[in-house]
Amino acid sequence: MSTGADLRYVEAKPGKWYYEYQCYPYGANDEYDVYGPFSSEEAAEDHCDANHANAGGSQTIHHDGTDNKLSGKPQSPRRQGSF
Repeated sequence: MSTGADLRYVEAKPGKWYYEYQCYPYGANDEYDVYGPFSSEEAAEDHCDANHANAGGSQTIHHDGTDNKLSGKPQSPRRQGSF
């Protein structure tokens, strides 16, 4: 079962990955918790999987020559494994 939260993996700058996980109540809240930076999208996914309930889906926003703005101030991720 999934939470229905919005989840985005964002490459804010080249090689700087973050994830944005929608705050509760999911689907009715415009605020996100932001975690990172990570060295890769896979490292961000691994951290999210280890620390949050299944969102049920996600989208990936790659760096496209313009720095992507994050939806909030990043929280330093709790270090697990070698992220």
